[in-house]
Amino acid sequence: MSFTSFVFFPFLLAYLIISAVVPQRAWLWLTAIASAIFYAYWDWRFLFLLYYVSLVSWFCGRKIAQGRTDRDRKFFVVISITSCLTVLGIFKYFDFFTTSFLSVTAAFGLPLDVHVARIVLPVGISFYTFHALSYTIDIYRRKLARPADFLSVTVYLSFFPQLVAGPIVRAHRFLPQIARGPIFSPRKIKTGLLIIVWGYFLKIAVADSIALVIDPIFATPTMYSAGDRVFSIIAYSFQIYGDFAGYSFVAIGLAKLQGFDFPANFLAPYFSRSVGEFWRRWHISLSSFLRDYLYIPLGGNRHGRLQEYRNLFVTMFLGGLWHGASYNFIIWGSLHGVYLACQRLLSDTVRRLGFEVALPTKIAALRWVEIGVKMATVYALVVFAWIFFRIQHFSDATQFIRDIAAWQGGATLHSKFLVFKAIGLIAIVVGVDAIFINRRRLVGLLHRPLALCGAMALIASGIELFGSFGGGAFIYFRF
Repeated sequence: MSFTSFVFFPFLLAYLIISAVVPQRAWLWLTAIASAIFYAYWDWRFLFLLYYVSLVSWFCGRKIAQGRTDRDRKFFVVISITSCLTVLGIFKYFDFFTTSFLSVTAAFGLPLDVHVARIVLPVGISFYTFHALSYTIDIYRRKLARPADFLSVTVYLSFFPQLVAGPIVRAHRFLPQIARGPIFSPRKIKTGLLIIVWGYFLKIAVADSIALVIDPIFATPTMYSAGDRVFSIIAYSFQIYGDFAGYSFVAIGLAKLQGFDFPANFLAPYFSRSVGEFWRRWHISLSSFLRDYLYIPLGGNRHGRLQEYRNLFVTMFLGGLWHGASYNFIIWGSLHGVYLACQRLLSDTVRRLGFEVALPTKIAALRWVEIGVKMATVYALVVFAWIFFRIQHFSDATQFIRDIAAWQGGATLHSKFLVFKAIGLIAIVVGVDAIFINRRRLVGLLHRPLALCGAMALIASGIELFGSFGGGAFIYFRF
């Protein structure tokens, strides 16, 4: 079931009505059943995998909490991590690694005539396995006072708003909220509704409208000019932002309707002044997860600069691999790893050599120029990396870049209306992000009922006027 499918709305309405009247324990069962229906709408056969991960996490969580020695606790946290990563590896990466192995043997003149069975990728597996890891690791680190019962663990892993594409909500943040149950308050309901409506605008009006323009370009790039390709990759940066941020906003808003607080997943990422800041604003739940559960355990910045640069690269390399079993995601993650390491190296060098010069705060124009240059540089680096994220084959991506560098011809897109529509919608997104990058403005809007109702009516009208209904599934469903 998708947030944009018509069947979702009666499903959600029935779920919320029943949630408002049942006691907390009944709500747990209701949510577990509703989440199972939501997930089974795609393929009921993979429910067993979700419940297997829930069972292993629950069992290992109990054993970690009961462990008398650190060795016992480590043993079961390793069992939990190994089990989750094995499930993820088999269903997400088996085809990739076996195909790569057969390609390597063929390249060395040792072709193997082996038939490899295709394994279907279960929807949301990357997200619920990371939630499972968060649960057992948080118990091991004593961030959870005690382990949850099996039903609560199942609800934590399968809660339908975040089940398919996140955000990744840490166990120590969400399980205490699950234990207390939903709380329906007018303030959180109106906040949730505003966030949901904006999420649908980003997906239906922005992302799906842009897709109509740029998907043909990526499908047959040789038919289009260099100018068209530049436009396509810039537009894609806002398509994926609208698509994934849209899903995240809807998920966060749905949780908010029941009084659950999920952390923000996107905060105006294209206004970042450094690549590090970009990752503090883009897919925040994943980047913070990788920081706390991978980068810091690897050593972080505690063992010298070279190890810090290595840890940054390894973290982003694995972050790219998490997105999918494909070389293009590895290249995309590696590029961001290189960006972060070079940024840190440059910052260290400037500071060590004493080149850092602060512009006088009274010269406002120069300060704004500095900020603009930094933002434009970061955005250009991010957009360049998006080429490898969007185009699946390395040779196609490099050819795409070479054709842009050759620059033969400007824009030749035929559907000028769709192009101007996409540009206008991008301008709206940029404007809204610029206004609400200061979160206090959003709080102020929530305290003004007439302005809030007007904003929601305006956004809903935008969906109706500019929405591309019947668009594709959310991009992150494939991850």
